[in-house]
Amino acid sequence: MVNVVEYIRVAGQKLQDNQSQLKEILEPQIREISDLISAKITRTKTSYWWRQYFEGLDSSNALIQVPKAKQLYDALQACAGEEIHTSEWFEVDQSRIDHFADVTGDDQWIHVDLDRAKRESPYRSTVAHGFLILSLLPKLTDTTNLFTERYSDVRMVMNCGLDHVRFPGPVKSGARIRTRMTLSGVTPKKKGVELALSILVEVENSTRAGCVADTVVRIYV
Repeated sequence: MVNVVEYIRVAGQKLQDNQSQLKEILEPQIREISDLISAKITRTKTSYWWRQYFEGLDSSNALIQVPKAKQLYDALQACAGEEIHTSEWFEVDQSRIDHFADVTGDDQWIHVDLDRAKRESPYRSTVAHGFLILSLLPKLTDTTNLFTERYSDVRMVMNCGLDHVRFPGPVKSGARIRTRMTLSGVTPKKKGVELALSILVEVENSTRAGCVADTVVRIYV
């Protein structure tokens, strides 16, 4: 038993000694590697492409470099939180629903089979696809013309995507819808601004919205 304990003690001491030796050997090499990595990062951050594609996105730099973008930002920032557009009423007829079903392959009976929908659907009618309503937002909000006509320096409007989408209520075939759009936020970007837009799709004679969506667009001058 004593021999076993002594063996463990000696082995442990050797392990500690080896760790100390290993640390002495590796520490300078690790420090050298760390210095090399730091130097590479520094060179990268001072390179032309880094400044163009990363630092160029900094809001203050972008606005200083492009005076027209600064003017556009100021004008839109003054409207933040306000409803900036309400569309005309637009009918979603069965023909449009059928065409959307053909294009997307989503031909579930609740959209295209009027007879069955009258018998089995809780809505007693065919209903538009949620994504059909979503796809109508550019037409209904008229974002391209809305900004190019209001602000003469705007040359291009790009859809950057969606942050949030829900379809609270159905849009029956033949129903009329309209959009109400609020400017939720304005963020300066290189040569333009990024807008957060909150869109409500109202359904005529219904208390439930057909769609609510938070969208993002960029405007370039």
